[in-house]
Amino acid sequence: MAMKKAKEIVSSNVVVVFSKSYCPYCVKVKDLLKKLGAKFIAVELDKESDGAQVQSALAEWTGQRTVPNVFIGEKHIGGCDSVTNLHRGGKLVPLLTVSKPSSKIRSSITKARQGDNMPTEVEGPSRARKTSHTELTRSKQKHKGGRDIKYDFKDT
Repeated sequence: MAMKKAKEIVSSNVVVVFSKSYCPYCVKVKDLLKKLGAKFIAVELDKESDGAQVQSALAEWTGQRTVPNVFIGEKHIGGCDSVTNLHRGGKLVPLLTVSKPSSKIRSSITKARQGDNMPTEVEGPSRARKTSHTELTRSKQKHKGGRDIKYDFKDT
């Protein structure tokens, strides 16, 4: 049952973070996704009645026992290190912009809300939009110089 639940959540949402509310690595990944304006579902396993079973099912499915356990476009990405490495390499935003939700997203969220296990839907800043790789590259080059790289999301 836990495996079915995990797979349904992943197949019904573009970005899923299986998390624990007290985990600093989970907070780091969720903060990064919010900063990038990504809409994602956070499943707080420590708040779920079947969280331990879901985490075991994820370990069986992905080979990763730890959280955060991140999926983008139904593809297993990994944990905090994997997500931050993708971001540093300029590959995270393109993944977030080309991934499309399954047509089952609404029915899955409705089903989850009817039960006691409801994932939390989170959305980053509303000014964010789909941005091409070229725009991001230009923005990254513009903001180099010893500071944190800042991503500009501008309508064109």
